[in-house]
Amino acid sequence: MPLLAYGLLFLWGGMFVGIYTVMMGVVGNRFRGGDLVSVYSVMSTACGIGAFVDPGATGMAMNLPPPGFPILQLLPAPCS
Repeated sequence: MPLLAYGLLFLWGGMFVGIYTVMMGVVGNRFRGGDLVSVYSVMSTACGIGAFVDPGATGMAMNLPPPGFPILQLLPAPCS
């Protein structure tokens, strides 16, 4: 059922972007000053690590038997 799997991926991607946006707003409301800078730094570092690891993991998943790639894409990414 590839059509269903890719439809789910599309919806998941849209939901994650919304969750990330709300999370940034919540962090901005809860932290101030140096704490806010620290939290944003950790979030940026996690985003960078995800951006570094994800292309290689995606390439390896594409070589797995089905449904390797769609399963990898269902995992949440560290940043949008």
